Amino acid sequence: MSTAPLLPTDVLDAHRLHLGRLLGDGLVHTTRIEASAGVAADLPDDLPPVVTRRLEELGIERIWSHQAEAIAALRARRSTVIATGTASGKSLCYQVPIAEAVVDPIRPGTALALFPTKALAQDQLRSFGDLAVPGLTAVTYDGDTPPDRRSWARNNANVVLTNPEMLHCGILPQHARWATFLMRLKVVVVDELHVLRGIFGTNVAHLLRRLRRVCEIYGSDPTFVFTSATIGQPARLAGELCGLDVHAVTVDGSPRGERLFALVDPAMVGDDGSSPNRVTAEILADLVGRDHRALAFCRSRVGTELVAADVARRHPRLRRRVKPYRGGYLAAERRELEAQLFSGSLGGVVATSALELGIDVGSLDAVLLNGFPGTIASMWQQVGRAGRQGQPSLAVVVAGEDQLDHHFLRHPDELFERRPEPAVINPANPYVLDPH
Repeated sequence: MSTAPLLPTDVLDAHRLHLGRLLGDGLVHTTRIEASAGVAADLPDDLPPVVTRRLEELGIERIWSHQAEAIAALRARRSTVIATGTASGKSLCYQVPIAEAVVDPIRPGTALALFPTKALAQDQLRSFGDLAVPGLTAVTYDGDTPPDRRSWARNNANVVLTNPEMLHCGILPQHARWATFLMRLKVVVVDELHVLRGIFGTNVAHLLRRLRRVCEIYGSDPTFVFTSATIGQPARLAGELCGLDVHAVTVDGSPRGERLFALVDPAMVGDDGSSPNRVTAEILADLVGRDHRALAFCRSRVGTELVAADVARRHPRLRRRVKPYRGGYLAAERRELEAQLFSGSLGGVVATSALELGIDVGSLDAVLLNGFPGTIASMWQQVGRAGRQGQPSLAVVVAGEDQLDHHFLRHPDELFERRPEPAVINPANPYVLDPH
């Protein structure tokens, strides 16, 4: 006799039941966030036939409303920031205009995309590979790129995926070598806008201004597109970064699955309390043991290794199914872990914020936060890694020792009602401005 599949509510109720049994009084609050339906829109009817045909081959015959708004603005050469939810399809918003620019029969264009991490650039390289528009040649250009591949990229690629540091030290100082690429530059992508804050964001602001000045020498005037999942006042920040007026797309038209959000006080787990690392490890082991795919975020590299080691020590059968991911690995180690993430062969991953960004790590069922990440924006960015395909998902915040963590345990409604914080930069800072 076959059993009926679990409805979304049944899945989330099962999660709540398991957490209650595992944590006891430590489970101090749960909130159910309802699902929402999407708002669809048509693809532009005047796209190049080769682009439309390739999208249809991928099963993309209609898009979401925010994608349609962003694509229309970029095709009209309006610099744009897209600040919508995680997994809302922001990549397609710039991939379509880039593909159109590349296949232009009169003056084919190029595109430069800046990502804050190498892993994210590799993920987008795969995405451009899946798009596979004839004539579109995308490459990564970063510290892992061998010298011969760098020369090939300068001479052959029309879409270059890199990071701000490489633009600063590897492209702009050698702009004469990039003359052909720069004179055809039509689109500049700046992904994960929310990390461009403080001194780092201020440096990137001057970097983008230097890029615009170099482009002017070669006769190009690229359109900028910024993306971010959760941030306050995105148009203001994007405008300060590039020095242009920026159109904001903030109304998310994509669907969203139902989510159970839980807050945990580790001091109330067990008779004598427990540490945040231990509780995070136990919840992760429980989820992976029940064949759920889960991602646990830790606030430090040390915490990442401790949680992964605790799972392996207490649950030896999960040793090969739960692994850490953090900065500091060799390129080959990163690629191997990322391949296991994308293929779904890992059941659980313990990571630093290196995986907070918009990397598609496949279908995740749950995200655990070992400590509040410091901002509401980062919190929603991290928990948004799960449920990317519309399935019901679980988000758990295990409170750390900070006072802010315990404030939210006592006032959980503030966690869900507060708006994401705006990021602040200061391009007039003379200690950053003068060296640039």
